[in-house]
Amino acid sequence: MHRRPHATLGYDNLPETTAEAFAGGWFHSDDLGYFDSDGFLWVVDRKKDMMKTGGENVATREVEGVLYELPEIHEVGVYGVPDDRWIEAVATTVVIADGAAIDTHAITTHCRTRLAP
Repeated sequence: MHRRPHATLGYDNLPETTAEAFAGGWFHSDDLGYFDSDGFLWVVDRKKDMMKTGGENVATREVEGVLYELPEIHEVGVYGVPDDRWIEAVATTVVIADGAAIDTHAITTHCRTRLAP
C-alpha cells in the first residue's frame, strides 16, 4: 500500500473498483515485496499475477524464473489464456538471446523438470 500526491484519482467509470483500491486512504497496488537489510524496498511480484489452471494456483513469477535459467532466453512474459479444459492455460512469450538457438521442445522439457506437474 502507498499514498502519494501523484497517484491516480481512480479507475474511469469503476467506482466500486476505485473504492476497493483506495480503502482506508491508501492505494492498494497488490505489489508484493520486501525490505532488505539496508532498508531498500524490492518489489518482486504482483498479487494478481496468479493464474488458476486445472485447480492449481500458478505464480507467473515462478514460471518466469525457471525460463530465465535458460541462457538462450533473453526476455520472457508469462500469462494465462482461456482454456476449455483447464479454465486457464499457462502461456509464454520468449525473446531468444542474440546468437542463441533453442526450440520449444527444449523449453518445455526444462520447465517440466523444474515446475510442479
